[in-house]
Amino acid sequence: KYNICLGKDYPKRIVADLETCQKGSIQDVTDARRNYGQGFIDELNGRDTMEIPPSLLGDYIPTQNKKLMIPLITRNEFIYKTVNPDADDNPYDSVLKYDKNLVGAELPMM
Repeated sequence: KYNICLGKDYPKRIVADLETCQKGSIQDVTDARRNYGQGFIDELNGRDTMEIPPSLLGDYIPTQNKKLMIPLITRNEFIYKTVNPDADDNPYDSVLKYDKNLVGAELPMM
């Protein structure tokens, strides 16, 4: 439809080093969480939280001065890196690394 040919119209990859870009992205998110996330990160499990305004809760919270913070789904990479900012490893890396030496039945089962 748009007559785009990979390798011709985009002769160079937009992202040349995916792993470096991914580490930079995770670092940016964890920096933002550490610098601006006070009050919005659950101290018990590290998840991001969001405040539900009392006006939306009606009779569920008797006192309108109380806050209700609900946990959000937060990627484990972000939780780990926020708690361990200087760690070089991240056991929750979301990218499955390919090893060309593994073939067939030798591939790890996830």
